[in-house]
This record gives sequence, structure tokens and C-alpha cells, in this order.
Amino acid sequence: MIVRIYLRYCILCMLLFSAASCEDIDPEDHEQAAVVTGQDNTFCGSCGGWFIEVEGTRYRADVPTTFACPATRVWIQYELDESDGLKKMGKWIKIQSIRRRLS
Repeated sequence: MIVRIYLRYCILCMLLFSAASCEDIDPEDHEQAAVVTGQDNTFCGSCGGWFIEVEGTRYRADVPTTFACPATRVWIQYELDESDGLKKMGKWIKIQSIRRRLS
């Protein structure tokens, strides 16, 4: 009898803790919905980076190979890359964090 009560208590605790540890798929602070739209062939065959669309604005960025595929939907945190005039005029961004977006 005591063993059954203890077992039920343990199962209940495991269920509560596992539900509390589920990952939130909503955007985190400062994350924005974006889409990797295609490869940027401006500079050379494949070394121009990728185009990323954020809220209707198209930027250029170096995208990690995991996400380097057209039509990949992601959450990103970024800052404008103003390291030189060409990057500033070409709307380059530095991706600070990136993760797949399910919806």
C-alpha cells in the first residue's frame, strides 16, 4: 500500500517536472522572424553570403551552413554590420543568434 502511494507520488512529480521543462517555441527577447531567401552571388560564385528577409527588408549575411538553404524560416537576433562602407550600403547584418522557426 505504501509502495503504491510512493510510486504514484514519484510519477506525479516526474510529470510535473517534465512539463515545466518543455522548451518554449515562441520568440525570445529581441528575436525576429526571418526567412533565408537565397544565395547572394554579387561578389563571386558562392562567396557573397545569403539574403535574409526580416519584416519585408532584405539583408545580406553570413549564415551558418545548418540554415543555408533557400526558404528556411528562422528566428534571429542581429545587428547591422557597419564595419566598412560597402557593407553598410549593402545592408549587411551580423547574426548574433539563429534558430529554426516551426511556424
